[in-house]
Parts: sequence; structure tokens; C-alpha cells
Amino acid sequence: MNLKYQTLVKTLDKICASAPDEYRIFKPARRNINAISAARARAYIHLYLHAIFGVSDFKEAERYITDGGQDGGIDAFVFDTERKKLYLIQSKFKTVEDKFEVTEIDANDLSKMEVTRIIRGEKYDEQGVPYNGKIARLQKLIDKTPDFHRYKIEVVILANLKRLSSTSIRRLIEVPDYEIFDFRKTYDKLILSVCSGTYFNPEEIYVSINLKNKKDPNVEQIVNTSIGSCRVLILFVPTIEIAHILGTYKNSILSFNPRNYLSLNKNEINKKIADSINKNQTNDFAVLNNGITILAEAAVFAGPFGDPEKGRLILTNPQIVNGAQTAYTLSRILEKDSASATKFSNKEVMLRIVEIKQPKEKVATFIEALSDATNQQNRINEADRRSNDPIQISIQKEIFNEFGYFYARKRGEFENGIQDGFLDKSLVIDRDHLVKAYIAYRGLASEARRTSETLFKEKFFRNFFRGSLNYREIFFAYRCFVAVSRTARDRKTSKRTKESLRYSRMAVMAAIGARQRILDGDLDEIAESQLKRVLGRWNKFESHVRTKKANSVYRKRGGMDWDNYYKGGTLNSDIKSFFR
Repeated sequence: MNLKYQTLVKTLDKICASAPDEYRIFKPARRNINAISAARARAYIHLYLHAIFGVSDFKEAERYITDGGQDGGIDAFVFDTERKKLYLIQSKFKTVEDKFEVTEIDANDLSKMEVTRIIRGEKYDEQGVPYNGKIARLQKLIDKTPDFHRYKIEVVILANLKRLSSTSIRRLIEVPDYEIFDFRKTYDKLILSVCSGTYFNPEEIYVSINLKNKKDPNVEQIVNTSIGSCRVLILFVPTIEIAHILGTYKNSILSFNPRNYLSLNKNEINKKIADSINKNQTNDFAVLNNGITILAEAAVFAGPFGDPEKGRLILTNPQIVNGAQTAYTLSRILEKDSASATKFSNKEVMLRIVEIKQPKEKVATFIEALSDATNQQNRINEADRRSNDPIQISIQKEIFNEFGYFYARKRGEFENGIQDGFLDKSLVIDRDHLVKAYIAYRGLASEARRTSETLFKEKFFRNFFRGSLNYREIFFAYRCFVAVSRTARDRKTSKRTKESLRYSRMAVMAAIGARQRILDGDLDEIAESQLKRVLGRWNKFESHVRTKKANSVYRKRGGMDWDNYYKGGTLNSDIKSFFR
């Protein structure tokens, strides 16, 4: 059972269900397999447009989709005026799980792409038949673009393709630039991104600046840091620009931030920030707010831009590391009421841009320190601090790739997918549960009962998760945790076992992990089998530890103090000696 493919199909079906009634192709009869396949194939293009270009409005996406008769071999297009690129899309979606990951697009399908004829403005295909209306619309856009000669044309192949050489592909599609979006990229760049809200990555962002009353619009300085020289710019930007940016890019611009877009909504500071926009007519916001810090690979200030009172800031691959609460609140004000744009008039926020050109892997610690030092709006807990740790990112990636589960290293990270109906909540792994489960499974049962604040502290976390990690073992530990929790809730579980599991869940996990085993086969079946084995011996285990002299401190009138025993200093060695 491929959970990633199932999540993909569920996502496509939700896209179909969201289609307005007039788009009948998305409303196939339940038993019409061919019609269902056609609907999902078209929804697949919608998913790509949404994840890569942020096209979330259904009718807008349909304007870009050209698939149909006389489409010149082009299924969709995106005319990007900011980046000066024209994307031409050829898509082939297989509705059978095995075929989706194996079947490759046929060379004949690529040869049908009449890119040169369409770009040249010819109205008829090679057979002398006119192109359809949407291809004609594309040609009109090209005609109306006076500098189209400066545009790059890129073909996107939404399908698997390995057997053809680059030379062959370029010859077939008639342009040098192309990207292959195979099944792996679909899972990673489309499904994982859409479910986590990290789609539509901002490669370049344009921020309009009001130059009125600004003698020197920005302050710029080269600062020597522990990771080398950084260029720092400080300037005031309109609050509505920040509202638009976060509202558009959401989690994609919060990748370096310890918080997730949706997790920012539960904070009393939001109301104070909102009040300073909604209730004040003056620009108090610029003085009272601490501002926003953005990391970027490059920052270019240009001004004036057209209007003598307007400038423009161009940010390459920007990320908000501080001030997310401010940006979130501004975006929500605008999102809730588009008429509220007038409330933003003449109100600005201080923006600090730190230009870092080193790879993010090399500056991860610096980014964490910067976020820690500058974030004063609300407390960041230890689990939040570790959310962008390379270990966490690796665990998330490997578990998704191998098992199709979604490890939430940030609070509320996959709420987008759940709320949109793309993602089954049961496939989301709580970070506290996974970390505690694995710590217990590796024999530290008493430690696993500690608070997350302790377990996610940098020293303990990195000392425990070090070296070459066995991701299959980590995931198995989590599935054991699920099995133990389910047993504790099950009505059929005996009262005695339930009472024991009240305190001993982590100890049971350690008992399962006490034996070395080969994790081949269905992990849930192995977990259930091992849990049954351990619980079958649990009464004997508890009887045994009651008699041990080292545990006399936990004995009291009427029995054992199991609560303290199961988080005490003798537990781990007791489990190892008994269950090994």
C-alpha cells in the first residue's frame, strides 16, 4: 500500500470536488473509470499550478490549461512577466498506482509539442487545423508583450522520463530548457509542499517602497559575523506590502522560522498588533513595532521607480526569521477584509535585511542564534528551536519518502493539508510522540517521561540523535507507540493492563526495544506482535521488580508507587536485565 500515492489521489479528488458546477469534466459518475481518470489527470495540472505558481483560484487555473483538441501538444502554460519566462507544460498522469511510478511518457507525446509554430504566431497546426482558443489566447499574450524576445521558454514535463537523452528531449520539444517532474518530484514538491503550505517558493520578491519624507530611504552596512561578512540593510516599508507577501507565500517564506504560519494565530500579541493598524490613523506602528528581520541571498534597492516618490526593493530567496507574528497579523487583517486596505495607508514597519550568500547548511546555527536573539514577541520553546535542525529535516524527509507519513517538526505544520482535505490526520506524526517513542525504544524509558522542553534541549537532542540514523527503526518505534496507546484506550483491554499502562507506556516501549530484531515486513504487524509478547510478561516483570532491594524506595503501604518507579533511576536497567 503506497500511502504517498493515496494522498496524491485524495488531493486530486478534493481538487475535483472544489470545481464549480459548470466544469462538468471534474464531476464524473462514480462508476465511470475513464471519466474519473480524465478528471484526475486535469486536476493533476491544477495541483502543479497551485504548488509551483500559487494559482489557487480554480477558474484562473483553468485559463492556463490548454489541454484538449488542437492544443499543439501543450497541456498548460504560465506566462511569468516578473521573471520573464514562459512555461509550457506537457502532462501525463497514470491513475494506476504502479504505473504512476514506473510508466514513462512516450517520445511521440513530446514530438507533438509544436512549440516553434505556436511561439511564431502561426494559427494552424502542421495538419492545417486551427489551434484551440486557449492556444490563441497564449499567442495574443505573446503579441502584446513588446520585449518577448527577452523571455526564456521552458518546457515542464509532468511525467516520468529516464530513457531519453537530454539531446533527444531538446530535439523533440524544440527548446533547450526543460524540467522533468517525475513521481518523486510530485510527492516531494507537490504533495509534501501543498500539505505543509510551503508551496510557491519565493525565488524573487518585489517590495514597493514609499520614498516620500525619506531623506535617506535605507541604511546599509557591512557587518563582520562568525560566518563572515554580511551586508545589512534597514529601511521602512509599507505594512500592506508585508501583508501581501506573507498572505501569498505563507510557510514558504517561513522555512527558517521556528514557527508555522497557522501556529501563529494563537497569541494575544496579535490583537495588540492589529489594534495598532485598525485603530490608529497615524504611523505609530513604525515606532512601536520591533520590526521584521529577513534573510536573503541578495537585496537590491532601486529608486525612484517610475514615480519619483516610489522605490522598489528586490529580495532573492527571502526568509522571515523574526517578526513572523507581525507579518502574520498584517496578512490576516487584509485577508479577512479586502476593504481594510485603507487602514494600512501611510503605515510602515521597519525591515532589516541580512544578506547571506553562504549555503544555508553552513549558517544553520547562525540562523538559529539570530532567530533566538531577535524574537522577543513570544517565547520560543525548545521543540520550536529544534524544528529546523538538520536532524529534524532529515527525519521528516526520510519518513515521508519511505513510509508516506508526515512528521510535523513544527507545530501545526500540516494543518493546511488537513483543513483542505488533502491529508488524512492519522498520517501526521506529532514530534513529541516520535521523539519520546524513539528515546524509550532505545532503552531510556524514564527519560522519555520527561517534558518536551527537556528532551528537545540542544545538548540532549543532538547527543541522542547523532551518527547514522536508522529511520526504519525510528518509524517502527513510533508505530509501537501508536500500538501501545491504542491498547491503553481499547475497551477490550483488561482493567489490570490499563491501570499498568497508565504509567508504564514508555517502559513497555523500552521492553519492546530491548531485543535486537530485523525489521522486515509490515511494521504494524511486528509492533502488535512484540507488544503482545511484552504485555504477556508484564505481570511477571512487575512482580520481579517489587522484590528488588534497589526498588525499596518505591514500596509503600498498599503496594508500589508505580508513578515514580516508571520515571525513576532503576527502571532502565530493570527492563534490560529482565527482557533481554
